[in-house]
Amino acid sequence: MTCSADATAPHSTSAQDEKWLATLKDMVKSVVSQMVVVQGDQQSALPLAYQEARGITFAYGEQALDLVNRTNAHLLTQKSWGLKVSEKFVSDRLMRLVRTLLVEKGDERLDAHLGEFLQDIAGSVSRQTVFVPVFGLSMRVDSWKIGSVELLNVTQGLLDRWCSEVHEVYVPLLRAGVGVGVYVRCACEAEANRAKELAYEETRRVIDLLRFSVALKANGGRGRYVIAPEEEINLQPENRNICIIPDGLRSFEVNSRAA
Repeated sequence: MTCSADATAPHSTSAQDEKWLATLKDMVKSVVSQMVVVQGDQQSALPLAYQEARGITFAYGEQALDLVNRTNAHLLTQKSWGLKVSEKFVSDRLMRLVRTLLVEKGDERLDAHLGEFLQDIAGSVSRQTVFVPVFGLSMRVDSWKIGSVELLNVTQGLLDRWCSEVHEVYVPLLRAGVGVGVYVRCACEAEANRAKELAYEETRRVIDLLRFSVALKANGGRGRYVIAPEEEINLQPENRNICIIPDGLRSFEVNSRAA
């Protein structure tokens, strides 16, 4: 039961990869050259700013933003990263790399930092299970496999059983992430945010199929049927969330939005 992202992890061994890496290094240098560190409460004339949790702020303009976007796009061309890693994750890690290089005020350790940066991206890919809540469905069976995903009827009994099988530290997180009701469950090898994107795409395909099936029923024209990802119906706090759980229960990531 997998989403469609199954290529092998990125690695750099061939002449083509070396050329890709050299291009990336030049692009990172160009990005850093366009950034200006803002000290304390100083203001910058540049229109955009990035503030890191450690208190480092740097400002940049539209030209730097274009360089950042092109660098992100270049990163996602490496092997299977475009399939397995989200642009959001790559952009966040690139900005962290830029911050490090700006703080050090030089590129003497650029190769080392770039290597750590690439390992961080490759290491973000792991087996993830994503639960996407679906509105408008009830099930008389426990599960129903449709294509590469599974419709799952999460009952209180099933949730209690899951909680009994994990360490007690994860029980509150599991109960907060997955509630009672129908979910699309999707498993794939990807970075967490990309796994969520893939699962949501698969959920939309399943829902389109279910809507078509309802329309074909003899009484399908009578009444109104609403089947949709729950977060598209409304964004009230009582809505169930999209939950991402990596293998080994290393962490839980709960998202109320699809993107």
